[in-house]
Amino acid sequence: MYIFLAYTVSMLELLSMVVFTSYLIQLFHVMVSIYGLYSSISSEVWINPPPNSSSRVCILIPVYMENVESIMKSFNSIVKQKYPRSLMRVIVIAERNDGDTIRNVEKCLPVLEEHNIRYKLVIKDSPRSSKASSLNYVLNDVYEDIVGVYDADDDVADEYQIAKAVGMINSGYDALGVKVYRVGEGILQSLAMIDCIFWYEILLPALSRILGCPLISGEGLFITRKTLKNLSGFPEALAEDAMLSIYFISKKLNVGLMNSIVYEKAPSNILSLVKQRIRWHRGYFQCVVKTLKTEIPLKTKVILLMVYLSPLGLFAVSIAFTHLLLVVTINVGSTVMLWWSLAIVLGSFLAPFSIIEEKYRINYISMLLYTPYRIMLGFVAILSLIIPRVSWYKTMRN
Repeated sequence: MYIFLAYTVSMLELLSMVVFTSYLIQLFHVMVSIYGLYSSISSEVWINPPPNSSSRVCILIPVYMENVESIMKSFNSIVKQKYPRSLMRVIVIAERNDGDTIRNVEKCLPVLEEHNIRYKLVIKDSPRSSKASSLNYVLNDVYEDIVGVYDADDDVADEYQIAKAVGMINSGYDALGVKVYRVGEGILQSLAMIDCIFWYEILLPALSRILGCPLISGEGLFITRKTLKNLSGFPEALAEDAMLSIYFISKKLNVGLMNSIVYEKAPSNILSLVKQRIRWHRGYFQCVVKTLKTEIPLKTKVILLMVYLSPLGLFAVSIAFTHLLLVVTINVGSTVMLWWSLAIVLGSFLAPFSIIEEKYRINYISMLLYTPYRIMLGFVAILSLIIPRVSWYKTMRN
């Protein structure tokens, strides 16, 4: 009996520490979002470079379980680019055991050939482990000055995206990222779009200013071959783009954000969304370990830890909202906890709702459902800690 009581007390103490830590992390994100919302940081951080067509560019597209429509969408985006064909090359990386995707890629390759774009289809022999492993598999075949990364199903409306990226890199940047908006016609897709708007228009600009280096997405990433060589390729991690930022900061590289958009389909159902978020969260937890081991200034390290521990911040939203419901229904909880919960809930939804109502056409049903959606994501974050192993989940978008 004594052992059981001691175990129960220990678990309650651990739970209290987790809740307190998650509240602190989410309060940090609330303050950053308010800073991003009520400042002009976004317009200052997102750069509009002039196009330049003087460098050789290699576009890498890792594919896995892709249909013809998704592959064709990416190829058409590349075909539309206003960039010299003689300076462009596309490398598609497929897995040998993914025969359907290989056949689908082969059906789409004539589109590149018709527009005089050189290409190479590489079949990867080693076991599938991560997106980074697929990218690294072909790096020895890359001889171009600049490397760009797209996913299948990426839709690039900006016909000068590659030319602008080249212009920005030639002005002195080692790497750059763009906005990646996840879109769709359903309610779930609208909720994902709200997340994207919140991240790219509010949180990311503010965090970039505070850190002194932006966090970039892996899609629409442009990086010099020299930089990739110095980094020994893409980091083997579940969230290789998040891990890249740690390397960029530790090596004091010049990284920027280009005001251009890549559109991709949002997850098609709840299960696919949950798998995607679990992979992201586990990737972030890998970044926490890497940040702790990396020699960077203490202030930068603390901020990065707050960023990569953001899944725990999502859990704080779930706990805070649940606590408020308990207070309203059965009057449970302390006054201090009540005010903390109010600050978390109001702060977490103030920024996204403000900018969405002002600038974007998101239906009211989606805005109404955004609260339970965020609560669900908080519990998914805890699930990410429990699951023992996470593979390179394929996000189903159709």
